[in-house]
Amino acid sequence: MNDIISKYFTELSDITLIISALFAIFYYKKYKHTVVRYFIYYMIYVAFVDVFGGYTWYIYRYESLNFIRDALKGTLIERNFWWYNIFWVLGSAVFLSAYFSKLLKSTLYKKVVTGLCGLVILTFIFRIIVDVDSLFQSIMSVNLVFGSLVIVTCIVFYFIEILQSDKILNFLYSFNSIASSTMFIWFLIITPITFYDLYFNSADWNFVFLRHHIYFFSNLFMYGMFSLALVWCNPNFDLESNID
Repeated sequence: MNDIISKYFTELSDITLIISALFAIFYYKKYKHTVVRYFIYYMIYVAFVDVFGGYTWYIYRYESLNFIRDALKGTLIERNFWWYNIFWVLGSAVFLSAYFSKLLKSTLYKKVVTGLCGLVILTFIFRIIVDVDSLFQSIMSVNLVFGSLVIVTCIVFYFIEILQSDKILNFLYSFNSIASSTMFIWFLIITPITFYDLYFNSADWNFVFLRHHIYFFSNLFMYGMFSLALVWCNPNFDLESNID
């Protein structure tokens, strides 16, 4: 089992996200009149980002794609750091901030989320201006952690509003509630690992294998929960978050 996860980590991760995205597409009609539809867009977006971002693995692993490897050799996009920095480190934080802005009712919370989202964008741009090479040479860990903290803050705001309303009575039947809880757990697990990414290389295979397992099972849990929630939840309990 351990060998399979390590050997086919990219393929297994992509399959997990693709299945989740297919669930999202299939159940879109069920939630199209609620704000959940924006989260469905996010699930499809994440699948696209992850699958395309795996190009560095696929062009080396599969001989039929070696010509792409040769074409990219020596270029700035030979490695996929640029892709994940733009579309995951920055894109995910912006996407989820916008999603929670749709969910939140408090004007103050909305303003705070908008401000934090703007700060995420500005710090990302500033980092590139100061050190453009960081975009292509490694995951921008500081920006990633900051973006994660912004998302967690959004989730906390949403939880506070739930606790202050009767929405708590329908918590287990609301997709927004289950998705938020699942993401909160995921970020608590994954964010600390970011600080140890400097050990993610062939000099420490034990950490590489451990990281693969943590990421795989965390993703399996999170996207599995998203998929099950789409099936289980009742869109009527998210109607208060509808967009007019």
